[in-house]
Amino acid sequence: MDLQRYLYLGAGVLVVIFVLYKYYHWRKEKNEATTSAMIENMGLRRASLNTVYFEQQLFAVIRQLVYSNYAQDPQAIPSQNILPAIYQQTYETLKREYDLGVRKKLNNFKMVKAKVVKQDNSSIYSVTKIEIEGEFIVDYHYYHSTLSTHSQKRFRQRFVFINDNNAWLLGKIAKEEVDYEERKEVYS
Repeated sequence: MDLQRYLYLGAGVLVVIFVLYKYYHWRKEKNEATTSAMIENMGLRRASLNTVYFEQQLFAVIRQLVYSNYAQDPQAIPSQNILPAIYQQTYETLKREYDLGVRKKLNNFKMVKAKVVKQDNSSIYSVTKIEIEGEFIVDYHYYHSTLSTHSQKRFRQRFVFINDNNAWLLGKIAKEEVDYEERKEVYS
């Protein structure tokens, strides 16, 4: 008898939970529909940004950062336009290469093209992120204690800029996607 009562009680609790769950989702959908209707009636649209006016500045930051990496020049890191964590990561990479005795002599560096790939306009107030893809051609000599190579590389890389109070800061760097690479060992 007690077992049957517990089964009925458990079933009742499950029914109450299910009803509350359905009610919660119904309220959520109703609120979203109301908000959407209000936004539509007010004539508001999602934020959108014409990047033509300042994308050249962002492209210059990207170009300078990639150049500083291949030229091994910590003074060339654009410190004003990137987050401190990205600056520190880039500086530490260059310092580690210097400490290991790795040297690169840059012969040719060119940013072939860059374009805005994506805007994050999830906020109705402003665009919060811009993703840019840059394509580069690099020609350099790589020297280490026993290894010397001449490398030519064509690669693409993505960069994410974050809107920080109307100042665009580089917040994320993706890995290089190499399209073409040629290495030749140089014997001295």
